[in-house]
Amino acid sequence: MTRIRIRSYHLDGYGHVNNARYLEFLEEARWAFFERHNLLRLLDGIMMVVARIDIRYLRTTQEGQTLDIATRIQSAEP
Repeated sequence: MTRIRIRSYHLDGYGHVNNARYLEFLEEARWAFFERHNLLRLLDGIMMVVARIDIRYLRTTQEGQTLDIATRIQSAEP
């Protein structure tokens, strides 16, 4: 799990996290997962592509809140 504390620089003009910023949080969690499980060495020479993103927002996120992002590998098969 990757924990991200929402800080003022994460906020947009409306005072909440913009939808594009969540993609950055997910990317951070993905790389943290690879580091935690010592998988970065396996990616040498492999180009990863995000083919699909589906985010269903339930509510806004405000400064001071913490997001816990759980990451897993669903399948290694193409």
